[in-house]
Amino acid sequence: MSCNTVDEMFQTIKDILLKTIPNIRTENLDENTDLYEVGLDSINSVNFAMAIEEHYNITFKDEHILGQNFATIGRIIQLLKGEYIK
Repeated sequence: MSCNTVDEMFQTIKDILLKTIPNIRTENLDENTDLYEVGLDSINSVNFAMAIEEHYNITFKDEHILGQNFATIGRIIQLLKGEYIK
């Protein structure tokens, strides 16, 4: 997997979010927006995580499947870059 810039990853994850959860509120969505405040919940977060895994061809470790790791796109990028995409 080629190295992705933070901007590229932000756009990719945002696109995955919109495809996975079409009714999510995206006005002013940025790297630090709390995704749970704009419509992500525990049920659709599973589908969102699976879509990220599929896109990046990874499998999240059990200890990484925590709400706090998926609370913002910035945290997701940190997790991906720190643990999965070198």
